[in-house]
Amino acid sequence: MTIVPISNIAQHGGNQVGMQSSLAGRVKSRLKRTLNGLNGRFPSEQNRFFLLVHGAQLSPDQRSLLETALAAKNSSFKQIVFALSRRIQAQTGTENIFIRLGILLNKF
Repeated sequence: MTIVPISNIAQHGGNQVGMQSSLAGRVKSRLKRTLNGLNGRFPSEQNRFFLLVHGAQLSPDQRSLLETALAAKNSSFKQIVFALSRRIQAQTGTENIFIRLGILLNKF
């Protein structure tokens, strides 16, 4: 029996889920997720619940970040300030852009 590494298995064109290979495809996929949420849900819903359940265990800085994010949902000015904040850090520059775009469009 031969074991084939998963990275060597080709995807077929009809796949609904999978990595987009082109830059345009990846950008389109990420933009769609930014505008529609993940399964129709946005991080602020999870943040609100997380703060409610675990708020007492968070450091003051962590709690402040969540509270700032949730407050920005209700104010265009706060959204702009939060989107420009250095407190937002993702793993890649591209991901930072989409997170900030989502905040500015109130899709977070």
